[in-house]
Amino acid sequence: MGVNLGWHFSGLNAVGPILVRKGQHCHSSTKDDTCIQYWDRSKLGCELALDAAIKTLAERSNRDRDTFFFRICVGALIITNIWKEWASSADCRTSNCVDAIKTDMIRILCQKAPHAIGYHGNRLIDGAKIDSLLSSENFRPAEILERLANSEFIVPGKPEDSLFYTNLVRWGGPMHLVFSPTELETISAWILTLSSASETHETDAPEISCTDNNPSFDGSTDGMMHLKSEFVRRSKENFSKCSIREIYHYLLNIEQYPEILPYAEQFAYNRLSRSMAALNSHIRPIPSQHYCPEILEYWVSTQHREQVNAYRSLKGEPSITKEAFINSSVQLAPLILIDGAWLQGMLIQNCIHSEYGRILFQILYEETGEGDVTRHHANVYRELLHEMGIKLPAIETREFIQWTRLLDSSFEIPVFWLSVSCFPRHFMPEILGLNLAVELAGVGGPYMQARDTLRHFKLPTLFVDIHLAADNISQGHTAKSLLAIKLYMDQIAAREGPHNLDSTWRRIWSGVRSTLPQPSLPWLISNTISARLRGKKADELPRIFSF
Repeated sequence: MGVNLGWHFSGLNAVGPILVRKGQHCHSSTKDDTCIQYWDRSKLGCELALDAAIKTLAERSNRDRDTFFFRICVGALIITNIWKEWASSADCRTSNCVDAIKTDMIRILCQKAPHAIGYHGNRLIDGAKIDSLLSSENFRPAEILERLANSEFIVPGKPEDSLFYTNLVRWGGPMHLVFSPTELETISAWILTLSSASETHETDAPEISCTDNNPSFDGSTDGMMHLKSEFVRRSKENFSKCSIREIYHYLLNIEQYPEILPYAEQFAYNRLSRSMAALNSHIRPIPSQHYCPEILEYWVSTQHREQVNAYRSLKGEPSITKEAFINSSVQLAPLILIDGAWLQGMLIQNCIHSEYGRILFQILYEETGEGDVTRHHANVYRELLHEMGIKLPAIETREFIQWTRLLDSSFEIPVFWLSVSCFPRHFMPEILGLNLAVELAGVGGPYMQARDTLRHFKLPTLFVDIHLAADNISQGHTAKSLLAIKLYMDQIAAREGPHNLDSTWRRIWSGVRSTLPQPSLPWLISNTISARLRGKKADELPRIFSF
């Protein structure tokens, strides 16, 4: 809360648009006003941040309010100090432009060196073999840079006359497309700083060790850091014997129980492996062995039409008593009160910056009320349960998982949702499939039948009304889920080639099937052995932790 306040009131939320404008000016690129307009909302950001802080303080008890206010101030102070340190560092870097450019050149050398060895034969630079200088035993980037500055390839102060540009990196040259446009601009700027070969001098630019493609990391860190094997061992020791209810509680409070991550991956892996093994079963089988967007669209359309056609308006008494209906609604509480949880990892930068990631985040944003607490789907469901006479314990408390009215089976799918959400990039194909299955599940008949039953018992229908509207197949969550899959598969095809599409497609479909009852572990083992005896390799999901 404090960091958010500090971010907005320090003006940091305006830094992005300013950098975009400066970058457009420097590179003479076309202005993208939509990008500027989307982020340039400084005043609104300040108002929302302040309003959130005030409302949060108002909800605190008198005893806790002062402590919470102090913590908000600490957060605001931390972000302000970090910004001051960064700005001071940036000022120093700008004031010593020559050193800054030399540091950038050293970084370029570090990134290119591992891939450049072996391409230069006996060619020399300032009297030394290039490949020898680039080898890990002899690699000293500052020395190489000095030799390059004194070589025949560089005319100090004149990049346009340097052989590096007129011969090496031009079209048809031996280093054509080795450097990105930005790297070539850096090299040009470096040459401009060299007034003459005799004036090339040592600077205080840091020497960067380069044992691999990126600048090295010394491994130091504050706090406790475990080896992966130790982390897995602790997770297995602490959580393997826990009940499904306890796992639900730990995943909801993962900040306090970070060591649950290996167990969470194993839980998701087990369910998805069984789903993968049953892709061709009679319940929701994969519609095609090869990915085809048209076939996927047809399957979604057909499934939707079947659900709509299955609807029969309620005439007379429903087939379920009010008491049984209320009890079934209570059993859905662990699931619906975390509605959208499988998408909560979409907020990380590596996901939200992609086209499909932004679509998934938009779905999550709408599931959680678009910033309006009264429209948050979980809160709407709470209101429905309240009208049924049900008072729930707070979901994040132990009282909730200890509530005897809930069955153990009511926690199975919610724990799966929370588990996959811990690994958004790792399980992205499965999350895309799961998302489509969840958004499509109630559209049409199921929601309309639920609405009829609610009306019969004189209960509010808002919860099913908003889902029936929001999850529609035209422009709603189902349509967005379908689009996200197609965009993701387009990216896979562009990045890895078409040969990986079918394996990714099977992973997506294992996500589509993941909410169904899954085959038993003995069946999975038997199916895997049978496949191997037939010479067929079973699909395997990637792992982060070896549990």
